Amino acid sequence: MPVKTPPFLVALGLVFWGWAAGLLLPALALALVIESPRIAKARWSFDGKDFERVADLCSIAFLVLMAWQWFGSRNGPAGLVVVLTWLPIVFIAILLMQRFDARNATPLSALFWSLRRRRANTPPRSLPLDYPFFCLCLVSAACANQRSMWFFGGLVLLAVYALYPLRAEGRRFGTWGVALGLALGLAYLLQIGILQAQEQVESFVMEYLRDRVFGRSDPFRAHTAIGDVGRVKLSDRILFRVAGAKTLPLKLRDGTFNVYAHDSWFAQGSNFRPVPPEGASSWVIGEGVGPSMQISTWLMRGRAMLPLPPGTFRLDGLNVGRVEANSFGSVRVSEGPDLVLFSVRSDLARERDAGPEPADLQVPKRIEAALMQVLTEAGGQGLPPAGVARTLQRFFQERFAYTLKLDAREGGRRTLERFLLDDRRGHCEYFASAATLLLRAAGVPARYATGYVVEEWSPLERQFVVRARHAHAWTLAWIDGRWREVDATPVGWFAAEAEAEPAWRPAADFFSWLGFAFQRWRVSGDESDEGMSPYWLLAIIPLAAWVAWRVTRRNRVKLQAATASPDAAAGPSPIEPLLERLEALGFRRPAAAPVRPWLQSLPLSPALQSAATAVAHNYARWRFDPATTEPSADSLRTQATDLAQRIEAEAADASRDPSSRHGAPAV
Repeated sequence: MPVKTPPFLVALGLVFWGWAAGLLLPALALALVIESPRIAKARWSFDGKDFERVADLCSIAFLVLMAWQWFGSRNGPAGLVVVLTWLPIVFIAILLMQRFDARNATPLSALFWSLRRRRANTPPRSLPLDYPFFCLCLVSAACANQRSMWFFGGLVLLAVYALYPLRAEGRRFGTWGVALGLALGLAYLLQIGILQAQEQVESFVMEYLRDRVFGRSDPFRAHTAIGDVGRVKLSDRILFRVAGAKTLPLKLRDGTFNVYAHDSWFAQGSNFRPVPPEGASSWVIGEGVGPSMQISTWLMRGRAMLPLPPGTFRLDGLNVGRVEANSFGSVRVSEGPDLVLFSVRSDLARERDAGPEPADLQVPKRIEAALMQVLTEAGGQGLPPAGVARTLQRFFQERFAYTLKLDAREGGRRTLERFLLDDRRGHCEYFASAATLLLRAAGVPARYATGYVVEEWSPLERQFVVRARHAHAWTLAWIDGRWREVDATPVGWFAAEAEAEPAWRPAADFFSWLGFAFQRWRVSGDESDEGMSPYWLLAIIPLAAWVAWRVTRRNRVKLQAATASPDAAAGPSPIEPLLERLEALGFRRPAAAPVRPWLQSLPLSPALQSAATAVAHNYARWRFDPATTEPSADSLRTQATDLAQRIEAEAADASRDPSSRHGAPAV
């Protein structure tokens, strides 16, 4: 027989969910509504179509809720987690319908579309949703992220109350309790392990995606290898936008590095210091006077190195939780949304980077000979710093070629020595690295810088757009008492890359702009990233009212008929005499076996087997379909008594003549 749900189990689950999610008053109201059938007299005989309509309504409400939260929340993924805390409200209609149904069970076709397509060939099956809805309440309560022992204690008590009726029959409470305690302890340890594994998997996946898809694996740019920028430059994806730029081309720097080793640059000694906020979203890096421009850029999980012009001293409208700057002029942010839009004020007359250090003159011993050979060839020895810079720029422009096509056949990611002495072909990273080390070999302090070039105007957006292929590397040289940009990459690289863009680029830019406009709208409001506005219900209430009218305007039945059953009706079951006679004849029904399939499985003669099947079918109709009037209890009792007498007579004949037995046990 089916397991009976413990009293008020769903109501307790709703109250627990309401406490955990901060929705206690709505949860109490729902608990009262869901338990109202205990005292209400009305019942309906809903058919499968009615249940399917309500189930579809719940699905539509869930999709509307997800869309509402995605479009209305600043942080879309975090907003969708909030949706999970509202699931009891979304799906309570289907359980309430079951409670007011005469059979108190939900057809499986309401839950699975595949069963609807096979309706004609598959007998209807039903399932009480009390336990599944109770589990849904627990899941929604967990999504509220209540990290307290009160939550865990309440969860344990509810689990004990819900699982106790499901224990194996005859099992002692002590043994069952010990087993449940061990299971709960193991589950607690397992969830800690799952959380730690999730953090590791998320970290691995995000690092892989940053490296393979987004190009730069480190959002804080602590180091960069020759080839990192080259991979980024293979994409036309728009990374950020700039408005209000006064001079072009404009270089926006996101990293400065001072140590070169193993074809990689590192930023050593560049400790970041917190930048104090001024007001809600302004950050003052230093003093200065200068023009402003507007930048909108994406963050990786709320973190990034900001691409900024030289001399940046103030950031306004930057909606992040933390801003830090270092002595190399780099600024990084954290605890921010997916998209930030802010104003930048810069003063080129003020030097923000720390002065030269011993590391700015270091040259790796491994390539020192190659550097001196090239420096002599370029004629850069014995010149003042400005002269060395001009000479190297002219040398690279005349003797070297710019290209991104460095595939495996041509050496792939080559060493800097091969670039200088062999084919003399490469992209900006090779030119910037070589220029930085050649300046150091000539006695000029130099650093390696990375960032982007702002030069492409978008008529569609009415502002400058910066693509991944606009990533660039250049040199900062200490000339005349300050750091000056020295770009050794041959001129024309920007235009050459623009000419190679595909024909479908305008369409892709249009969709990129749509995504940017949508995200900008999301982050421009004042609402919190979390929480849920109840106004989404207004979009579903009219449809819900129409469905409720459709399914309740007919098929109402009396409470007496709806609750008629052997358990509720007075007197014994109509088939009780049959069950007693079968027990006396040796046909013992297992405690958990339903009556109908057990009767149909008895080893009887064909004639008696047919009669037993008919009695089993009529009993199921009388027991589980109270909306029907046939068979009545009296007629079913007569059929059962007649079958018992026939079985007893056949058993008596079999005891006298063993050759005529049809499987009946000896009396």
